Amino acid sequence: MRSFNCPQYIAIVSPGIRGGTVYLPIVSYSYNYDGRQYQSESLTYLGTSGGYGGAGLEWQVNQRLNAFPPSSTVSVFVNPKVPTEAVLLPGVHWSQYVGLVFVTLLFLGIAFIGEILNFIWPGCQPNCR
Repeated sequence: MRSFNCPQYIAIVSPGIRGGTVYLPIVSYSYNYDGRQYQSESLTYLGTSGGYGGAGLEWQVNQRLNAFPPSSTVSVFVNPKVPTEAVLLPGVHWSQYVGLVFVTLLFLGIAFIGEILNFIWPGCQPNCR
C-alpha cells in the first residue's frame, strides 16, 4: 500500500475502547476539509483492525490510545481525491507487512499440503498404507 500525498489537517479526538479478550482502539475524530465537516475512526490505511494501531491486549491498546487524549487536537492526513478517507497514522507499519506475510504463508501451506506431506513422508500418496 502506498501513502497518499496527503495534506495535514486538524482533528478533534474522542477516543474509546471496545473490549473482550482482544481489545480494539476506537479513536473517533472530526475534521474540516474544503469547508465541509467529516468524521472518521481510521487510525491507519488498514483501519483499526490491522497491525500498528489495531487490535491487541488491553495494555497495548491503552498505550496506543494515550497518543490521542480525549478532546485533543491532532494532525489528520486526508486523501485530497476522496476527503472521506483520512488517517491519523499515515504509511504502512512493519507489523502490517508481517501480517501479510503470515497470511500468504498460511494460504500457501494450505494450497500445497499434499506436497509438504510428500516431502515429510517420501513416496506416500493420499491412500498410502
